[in-house]
Amino acid sequence: MAGRILVVDDDKDLVKVIKTALEVRGFEVTTAYDGEEALKETERVMPDLIILDIIMPRLNGLEVLQRIKGDPRFNSIPVILLTVKSNKEDVEKGYEFGADYYLSKPFKIEKLLVGIRMILSSQKWQSKS
Repeated sequence: MAGRILVVDDDKDLVKVIKTALEVRGFEVTTAYDGEEALKETERVMPDLIILDIIMPRLNGLEVLQRIKGDPRFNSIPVILLTVKSNKEDVEKGYEFGADYYLSKPFKIEKLLVGIRMILSSQKWQSKS
């Protein structure tokens, strides 16, 4: 298995596309459709990586990111922000809040996969040192 990924977005069609693309590449994928559900799923499955939208109901992605990075149980889980918010200030804010990779919508699945591979391979390398 390539790893456990939590995909969080309120666009159910997009979640399905990402989930399918990741599963055919050997990832185990869990999904959530709002910020509250994202936090519950993070605790339940302890994913190796989280793909997180910013604009969502109940808790937005930046609030979720802050909580994850502020919790010692989860703060080492890498987070990819995948969002329509693409201006310079939004990107900088995402990285300030602790994002490991930032990808703007619309996006190519290949670019998301590059980010996932880059993050997960660097984690494996770090855990060996």
